[in-house]
Amino acid sequence: MSEHDRPAEQHQPQYGQPQYGQPQSGQPQSGQPQSGQPQWTGQPQTQVPQPNPPVTKGFFSSLFDISFDTFVTPKVIRVLYLLIIIVTVLSAFVYIVLAFKASPGLGLLTLFVLAPLFTIIWLAIWRIILEAFMVIFRIAEDVRSMRNR
Repeated sequence: MSEHDRPAEQHQPQYGQPQYGQPQSGQPQSGQPQSGQPQWTGQPQTQVPQPNPPVTKGFFSSLFDISFDTFVTPKVIRVLYLLIIIVTVLSAFVYIVLAFKASPGLGLLTLFVLAPLFTIIWLAIWRIILEAFMVIFRIAEDVRSMRNR
């Protein structure tokens, strides 16, 4: 049985090792640090400089920012994707109606196969394009924060 497998009451400290809760030799008994020694507060003593947070402006202040310190595109992309979803679903609905006017068989095919496929593929294409734009702008923000450090 190893030392770690024994119950707590059978564990004997090695010769020269202090028991838990007892001060080690050379430590003050009163709990006060010796003069000239820093007291441990639980946090590191060195302060790491925090990077400046990115400047956040509203949509219109970003839109009319002549120095281009803030980007409008990340704010616009969310709204743009929502509009793309709405237009895509409405387009699929129009295709379904037109397919039913042409023939009931084509209408059912469009309703259950073509319109959902069109919607999924079209939204995936636009999502990939918009995510690529977001990645470019996030890279630019990260480079700016590294430059400001």
